[in-house]
Amino acid sequence: MAAGTRPAPGARKGDQGGQGGSPPGSVTDPFEGIAGHNQALDQLRSQLESGRLAHAYLFVGEAGLGKAMAARALATALLPEAHLNRHPDYWEDDRIKPLSINEIRLLPDKPPEFHELSLQAFLNLKPAVGSRRVALVANVGRLRDQDQGVLLKTLEEPHPHRVIMLTTPSLNPFVVLPTVVSRCQRVFFHPVPAPEIEKLLVLHGVDAARARLLAE
Repeated sequence: MAAGTRPAPGARKGDQGGQGGSPPGSVTDPFEGIAGHNQALDQLRSQLESGRLAHAYLFVGEAGLGKAMAARALATALLPEAHLNRHPDYWEDDRIKPLSINEIRLLPDKPPEFHELSLQAFLNLKPAVGSRRVALVANVGRLRDQDQGVLLKTLEEPHPHRVIMLTTPSLNPFVVLPTVVSRCQRVFFHPVPAPEIEKLLVLHGVDAARARLLAE
């Protein structure tokens, strides 16, 4: 991070890299490069084009299908002013470890360990440079039920200048609370057919025979 540059409010502590996305204005289709998931991506494209976005999304599907990648692509389209890893209006938590309530709650018992601001504190601020604030919580099931209840309070208060994205591998009530599910627009991701994976690999310069083997 350049000298004198303050970290973005939603940035991870000590983060100088992170998930960047494409340079602003460099990609016409924000979801270019994501194989398959036509129904899910068309749903998001349509809402982007119309400007009728949900205040909260729940991306549902098995691990490794590209849910977080699609969420970041949507975030990049909503926040074109800068790379996500430097954008003051973007907050993300995609760690594997359980998510502490102090990373979520407006007034945590102690300062968040991983972020400059908790999620609710970040969302409470006005957008710094864009028209909205955008947040991604990957694998929301990392939160305990009572902590998901704290997150629910934010989901129950739609705001025109913020978009919250959650991901989950399952809608099982032991993974994500039904009340959380009900407050989000669901976007479903399914395994991508091998021919589509093969086609994308070839487009990225992989030999056709090797692409076929990798896609199987």
